[in-house]
Amino acid sequence: MIDEASLNLECSLVQTIEGPSNVFFVGEIKGAYASRQCLENGRLSPLKADFLLLTMPDNTYWSLGESVGQAWHIGKQLITK
Repeated sequence: MIDEASLNLECSLVQTIEGPSNVFFVGEIKGAYASRQCLENGRLSPLKADFLLLTMPDNTYWSLGESVGQAWHIGKQLITK
């Protein structure tokens, strides 16, 4: 475990995919461990965890913002009849 990490994921390797310039590792999550500072009402709070995300190929780091809606519900507002 990485003590400084807000979230640690225990994974097993499922597949290795070799690309033209990278190797991708596909894993299955076996366990998740979060620091107490990242919990809210016993659940992981993405904002408290302060995740850092990397997008490629632009190699840009991102942080998370506020919630924009509940999955599988907000899309119903976009359906036109």
